[in-house]
Amino acid sequence: MRKIMGLLSVAALFVPAVVFAAPAGAAGGTTCKANTGSATFSPALPPLSSSATVNSTVNFTGKLTGCSGGGVTSATYKGSYKLTNAHNCKQLLTYTSKTTTANITTTWSNKKTSVGTITLAGIKGNPTKDNVTGVTKTGQFAGLHLTTSYSFKAVPSTGCVSTPLSKVTVTGSTVVIK
Repeated sequence: MRKIMGLLSVAALFVPAVVFAAPAGAAGGTTCKANTGSATFSPALPPLSSSATVNSTVNFTGKLTGCSGGGVTSATYKGSYKLTNAHNCKQLLTYTSKTTTANITTTWSNKKTSVGTITLAGIKGNPTKDNVTGVTKTGQFAGLHLTTSYSFKAVPSTGCVSTPLSKVTVTGSTVVIK
């Protein structure tokens, strides 16, 4: 369920979580120093005190800044995925070896777009952090691969604890696309 957050990148979130860079033939891809974003759950995930579960759709948006290489300096991204099983906050914060895959679209500072997929994988011992890998399918940086990680926080901070979780913010590590 933690992988759902990914998005936040949420997911990355998003998601972090962006998977793309320069035009075909551009060597080396790009590296972006900052990755921030948010993800929303619709319907919201029931809080820790609840045994109820829901099948949510997770929508994520974000921004990459401090990019170098590939003729880009920044980007915005968005994506979504549907949870395949019903979840709640307890499941979200419980480590599993399962992964979640999401589609993502990135628009770069040079006005070019990339479309690809990312995979969010929970980190054992850290329920609010995910590793992200991905590949660009089409557009700028087609065929290149992404790696990053991100952490998420509930908005408001009572989300998951005493209220349903409908939104998280995401802060990611350096995004590398090569």
